[in-house]
Amino acid sequence: AATLLATHPDATAAQMVYTIVGAPTHGQWLLDAQALALGARFTQADLNEGRISYRGTSAGADSLAYRLQAGTGPLGGTQRVTISVAAAPAPTVRATPLALDAGASLSVGSAALSASHAYLDASTLQYTIEARSGEGIWLLGDRVLGIGDHFSQADVDGGRLSFQAGRVDPEAALTLRVDTGFGPGSASTQLRVVVTIPSVHTGALALSVGDQRPLTLAELQVGIGDASDAQVVYTIEALPAHGELRLDGRTLGLREHFTQADVSAGRVTYKADAQRDGELRLAVSRDGGVVSTPVTVQIRVAAVPFTPPVPARAPAPAAAASAPTCRSAWS
Repeated sequence: AATLLATHPDATAAQMVYTIVGAPTHGQWLLDAQALALGARFTQADLNEGRISYRGTSAGADSLAYRLQAGTGPLGGTQRVTISVAAAPAPTVRATPLALDAGASLSVGSAALSASHAYLDASTLQYTIEARSGEGIWLLGDRVLGIGDHFSQADVDGGRLSFQAGRVDPEAALTLRVDTGFGPGSASTQLRVVVTIPSVHTGALALSVGDQRPLTLAELQVGIGDASDAQVVYTIEALPAHGELRLDGRTLGLREHFTQADVSAGRVTYKADAQRDGELRLAVSRDGGVVSTPVTVQIRVAAVPFTPPVPARAPAPAAAASAPTCRSAWS
């Protein structure tokens, strides 16, 4: 209102009507954030209430060409208000590396990715994906993002950007360009994700029918970053059909759990009921959360070795009686 003010003794502010007769060349005139086209009208009351604004899209000198009328009567010919549009400064952008376990997902919030500008809001700051590396899926809501796709700082602030880690690559990254949408101001950054890939060692458990043996570190050992053995949780997904997996003597079933600490302490055992090989399939996670990797332990069951009976020994023959010795004395 301070830039454009018209009064008339016989008209109220709502009766002072501006009609746009020349389109701006370096921006847009807006009424309540809606663009005003050539021929559009607004009033002095709109100006007084702060409903009229200008948004520059490129640098240069611009103007609003208008005709004014009070009520039904025109007031002069075409008039202009001028505005100088400076180039938009580049936004400031900050990216902080993220960390998660293999297979896990996380929301990428403003603590990890943040762009700001002196006078533009979050919805105006647009990210463009220029490159990506590593395994994993970047999502905006439910939509998978790829090279050339866009999202805004408002999307980040609202928790709509997320990443789902893969199970092989220890690192993933997005190379991003941030634009203001108005003028040449832009900035670039890279958002890195460090993925903890578990260390996995498995071996075959060999035993005979009827035997019960503990699982040892030779058959099952998984490490997940800095997680303790008690935090490495196994969930049973499949069991051999001819045997029992036990924890401290209690039979375990599908979807039940035990930990690496249980294995290390010898509390997990397997008893073979028949000469049938099988496999124990387990999902591994940190603290029972998102599964980071699946593992399989092979079960090898041998028959009880045949031991031939030992023949009974025949009794030893009795020793022959020795002949008596006789002595005679002749006198």
